[in-house]
Amino acid sequence: MAFSLRGRGILLRQLEQWGAPLTAALLPAYLVRFTIVGIPTSLLEVTVVGIFLLWLVEGRDELSRAIYIPRKLLLPLIIFFGAALVALFISPEPLRSLGVWKGWFVLPTIFFFLILITCHTVNDLWRVAVGLLIGGVAIAILVMGEGVGGLTTGDGRVNGPYESPNYIALYLVPIALMGLAAIAHWVAKTKENARTIKETRTVLFLFVFIEVLFVIALVLSHSLGGLVSLVVGTGVFAMLIIPRKRWQIFFSSVLVAGVLILVGGAPSRLIPWLTSETSTSLEARMQIWHTAVELGKSHPLLGLGLGVFQTPYATYLPSLYFPPLEWNVVHPHNLYLALWLEGGLLMLLAFLWMAFAAIRSLIVNLRAEDRFRREYRFLRAGLAAAIVAILIHGLIDTSYFKNDLAFLWWGIIGLAIASNYPFTEQKTPT
Repeated sequence: MAFSLRGRGILLRQLEQWGAPLTAALLPAYLVRFTIVGIPTSLLEVTVVGIFLLWLVEGRDELSRAIYIPRKLLLPLIIFFGAALVALFISPEPLRSLGVWKGWFVLPTIFFFLILITCHTVNDLWRVAVGLLIGGVAIAILVMGEGVGGLTTGDGRVNGPYESPNYIALYLVPIALMGLAAIAHWVAKTKENARTIKETRTVLFLFVFIEVLFVIALVLSHSLGGLVSLVVGTGVFAMLIIPRKRWQIFFSSVLVAGVLILVGGAPSRLIPWLTSETSTSLEARMQIWHTAVELGKSHPLLGLGLGVFQTPYATYLPSLYFPPLEWNVVHPHNLYLALWLEGGLLMLLAFLWMAFAAIRSLIVNLRAEDRFRREYRFLRAGLAAAIVAILIHGLIDTSYFKNDLAFLWWGIIGLAIASNYPFTEQKTPT
């Protein structure tokens, strides 16, 4: 049954209002895994597919109106997914690669399209952003619970629900920058709406509290890459919204970085990186990166295939380093090497093209003069800062090839595109 724009059914309206935010809040639910008819899946995957199918049934007549992707972003998207499809077919482990293709490419893209087809106002976009914050809060609370309970690794770090403490920072940093955007947005609303200052201050306090939770969780993770990317992202956000005071922002960023590093006990982790001990993290990363580069040289155009880095790495590593510092490595601890090895040169170039095109579109539309477009200002700045943070963190870790991180990336790109819709309805956020 089809609905007109004015006569849509209740289910369709609820899907459009809450479908994408619910999915955003459930990104950590990829950890709840099970099988359906022998196919491995998760609560997150079932949720996003279910919501999308319901929307197709109820709102299919609006599909052509709903989706808009700028040409500058459409081409890198097509190339990126084309490279992923080629990498699936050339994989020496087709079943594993099929699961990777499903979890890291197809289903995150459904989330991406869900945002595009349901988010047409600034309220819609902020609901999705708040959904991301809710998922981040759940992880932050788990991390702090483990920290209070003393459930730490041998070097005093907290894993949370993940296999590595680094995953905490990879997930929380972009979301924390969205939280920073929410704080800035509500500070502006507090100044503008004197009659509702009590309510806006309450919401503002809530967002500040959430941001404190994120910072505490990041400190407990002791992730240097996370702290650095958070500081860089914060600096980018500040420079975008306060362009005339860049020297003050730079000084403040350096100060914040120093405080975070000192509070987090990071100097004790920095020292091994600066010594010549054979068991340092830096040396282990250098071995992994060197091995990854050598593997890439033997498969420069198409890569190794989706999700198969671990086997060729373990096979080739002893010819370069024996005994190596790390045998069991799933990813090369570098986003750009991972993109190259997973999907070849085209996937790497398409990803970078997509990222910089999204950043450029956000910045170009950031300083719009009309009032309605200004309502998107802080959101766009937060999205641009989140993309930059992912790219910076990607220099020392793999900030895409994981279920929640892939969903997070496509959620951010979807919000970036939706915030620039030419047909966005002119509604003031509440």
